[in-house]
Amino acid sequence: MDNYKHNATVFKALCDESRLRIIDLIKDGETCSCVLLQDLTIGQSTLSHHMKILVESGIVITRKEGKRTMYSLYKNGIDQLKNIINDIFRIDDTSGNNNVSELRNLTACNNESADNNTKYIRGVKNEKE
Repeated sequence: MDNYKHNATVFKALCDESRLRIIDLIKDGETCSCVLLQDLTIGQSTLSHHMKILVESGIVITRKEGKRTMYSLYKNGIDQLKNIINDIFRIDDTSGNNNVSELRNLTACNNESADNNTKYIRGVKNEKE
């Protein structure tokens, strides 16, 4: 499923201490890469690598202003991240369907029991025949 690949890309962006610090630094508004470099203890190439991952995830957007590169959080990307988390954990499910996996397990167990009962009945029938 393509969603798994996309979701992994988004979570990869969040699975690094430096990228989390970058997100924290730009959460209050557009920030120049030169400011990020001052606040972080990383070099330009490392910052570029982290920003590439954040931009590819859809969480961060970039804008050129002359020679400066400006970064900011992308509202739609953040909303999408929230939706991914809600979908995975069914956090905001208020319809009473929080037990979907329990229902799925019960159905699977009932089907397995029915199959086993059928096999047992077939076995009994075979013994009588």
